[in-house]
Amino acid sequence: MSQPKSQTMATFVRRWPWLETVAFVAPLVVHMLLPSLVGAFFADGDSWEKLTATMGVQLFWGVGLLLFFSATYFSHFRFELSWLAVPVGVLGFLAWIGICHFHPEKSLLSLIGLEHLMPNRTAVNPFESFSPSQQWTFLAMRFAILALLVPIVEELLLRGWLVRWVEDVDWPSVRISDLSFRTLLVPCAYGALTHPEIIAAVVWFGTVSWLMVKTRNIWSCVLAHMITNLLLGLYVVLTGHWELW
Repeated sequence: MSQPKSQTMATFVRRWPWLETVAFVAPLVVHMLLPSLVGAFFADGDSWEKLTATMGVQLFWGVGLLLFFSATYFSHFRFELSWLAVPVGVLGFLAWIGICHFHPEKSLLSLIGLEHLMPNRTAVNPFESFSPSQQWTFLAMRFAILALLVPIVEELLLRGWLVRWVEDVDWPSVRISDLSFRTLLVPCAYGALTHPEIIAAVVWFGTVSWLMVKTRNIWSCVLAHMITNLLLGLYVVLTGHWELW
């Protein structure tokens, strides 16, 4: 009789401990690298073929890695959700669009004549760029990544591994209740470095870090992240602020 998947993975991790780090880090790293790798096969900048191929590969590898390492995640964090994830996710969305509405980073840079250095997201409007059938394929894949895949892979790397590794290199032994205030600043730094909406990102990642400390579990953080991203995606589609995703 074959061993259950959880026992098989536990055996691998005991034999090669570095696999535990790979489980938390690889999904997001692969997700971030794939657009450049897939894009090398396409000449057009934002063609439907290139965008859907990229998203399709991201979904395939992202879901595959998450399923493969699922036993490792649940061995670290028992699956439970807090009702606090809902208001945090909604308030996080409101804070994000509210702060972005005033473009604080661009305003600050304009004071010293460097507003041209402000990075921007690629603003793809599927209703102008693609045919009707292509539009809905694009949106379905975009929402699957935005509201499902990204919240999981980003929270696993950031709050499942990075904050614990910063606290102690023997990170598997670190519990959320052991994290210091210094370590809790790491998500804010990550948000500022990886998002052009720097101030909104610092506020949002700091709020979700509070949720992590309050609930002592990352799955509520994943749910809050999903809610924020889903609402943000709906806001973008309904208002046409395509630069926000």
